[in-house]
Amino acid sequence: LTANETDEARLVHDADKLDMFLQALVYEQQTGNQQLGEFWHPPHRFYFAETQTVYEELRRRRTVIGNQLSVISDRFD
Repeated sequence: LTANETDEARLVHDADKLDMFLQALVYEQQTGNQQLGEFWHPPHRFYFAETQTVYEELRRRRTVIGNQLSVISDRFD
């Protein structure tokens, strides 16, 4: 069998990618560092619709967090 040939392998692949994006989101939120744009773009594709939905939600939350950080930063300028 080659990589990602079974549903189980695809699910593990999707879970690993989601974990990576979640860690990046937490890092950005905790540090205020929004310099990971290249990491998030272009939109990534997943094998399962459910994991794609979770990824899209992480992207949405990143945008919200980024907007909040910009407002906070503007207050100190």
